[in-house]
Amino acid sequence: MSDDYGKRNGLTLTVKSADSRDKGRRFARLSPDSMLHLKITPGDTIEIEGEKTTVAQAWRADRADWDDVIILNSLMMTNCGSEIGDEVSVRRADITNATEIGLTPLDDAQLESPFNTSIIKRLIQNTPVAQGDIIPARINSMDRIEHTKFGIKYLNPGPVAKITDNTEFFVLPISSEQNSENKSNLSKYDVFVCHASEDKERIVRPLCNSLSNLGMRVWYDEFQLQIGDSLRESIDEGLAQSRYGIVVLSPDFFEKNWTQYELNGLVQKDIDEKTILPIKYNISIDEIKNHSPPLSDKYMLEITNENIDNISFSIYKEVMS
Repeated sequence: MSDDYGKRNGLTLTVKSADSRDKGRRFARLSPDSMLHLKITPGDTIEIEGEKTTVAQAWRADRADWDDVIILNSLMMTNCGSEIGDEVSVRRADITNATEIGLTPLDDAQLESPFNTSIIKRLIQNTPVAQGDIIPARINSMDRIEHTKFGIKYLNPGPVAKITDNTEFFVLPISSEQNSENKSNLSKYDVFVCHASEDKERIVRPLCNSLSNLGMRVWYDEFQLQIGDSLRESIDEGLAQSRYGIVVLSPDFFEKNWTQYELNGLVQKDIDEKTILPIKYNISIDEIKNHSPPLSDKYMLEITNENIDNISFSIYKEVMS
């Protein structure tokens, strides 16, 4: 059998509850036959797909559980969106090391600022995780012990990766209100998104959704405009009340009158301080220079439909730092 046999030819197994020895651990226990079918050995990483997908380290089940079952604790059931008796798909996972991980508190814990991320890092060191997973923690926060949970909002590379000593940790706010704490109280939005409508479906809408999921306040026409609104007045308000302007530069962008109007408004703000965050899509620097030499001199990221979450997290770090 080829090396990727276990990934291509997964198994459907029934979820069974783990005993107390596996409480809180990112383990899954399988029968020897299941491990042989997946071409894995103890300690290898597997993907488990129920309503959601997570990853776990595979270990051998006790002889009494050598059936078509997978033994999971309550945490792992939550992370894969399953319950006892449900069927889940199980396959061998290819895991790379995570370079960045973004976590957000899932409850009302009063975390110290800045929060010591090493507390969480120790919990998942050398462990495979998946974007969307929940990480329970017992932390000493604000002079008291708290039990809290963190959700993995962002993982690079994703959607699954292994946490190492070199993984950079970020704690994201619970809400957009927290995002704006100690920022300009005069700004209603963190970013205004200037784009051509032709780029909306493939790039701009997913980017704005990704930014919003990180807790950022985004002025984006589909989020803000309602029937009967004055387009020009709404854009002017968005421009005036946004701290930064994301400009998605593309061939279609430079053909539009509205995008030029929005860009001119952002340029006026950019004179006094850096507020324009240019992103190029399907266009070269030389082409941008032909249309706008000042923009071509700015450092810019290149976006594709494959790296949208990475771009949104880079924007988050720039805007919210």
